[in-house]
Amino acid sequence: MEEAKEIKTDIITAGAIPDIRQIDDTLVLFFIDSANKKVTVVFNDVIAFKWEGFQNKIEGEIKDCCYEINNSEWIDLHKNLNTELELDQHKHYKFNFSSHGHFEILASYYLIRTSE
Repeated sequence: MEEAKEIKTDIITAGAIPDIRQIDDTLVLFFIDSANKKVTVVFNDVIAFKWEGFQNKIEGEIKDCCYEINNSEWIDLHKNLNTELELDQHKHYKFNFSSHGHFEILASYYLIRTSE
């Protein structure tokens, strides 16, 4: 069963509207959080990503923030679809943006940068 584990960050995703850009296997999220910080999240070694305009909560999700999804069915799906992919280092991340929707991604790691 999938379970969401909150990722402790100092960014606030609630109410933000992200700009999503992809360059090769790198994806970048840009948004201004509710504390007026400019946020850049860079994901590397991206296998898949999706934006959904509604909240589809997984067990363990209680608020708008960032999560790592453990026991990800989405990762399992990609492992079954393409057995040549090296997915041992990839994780399923989910960023909730209130009523705007949520962003999910399979990537090996990410880096968050903020500025005033």
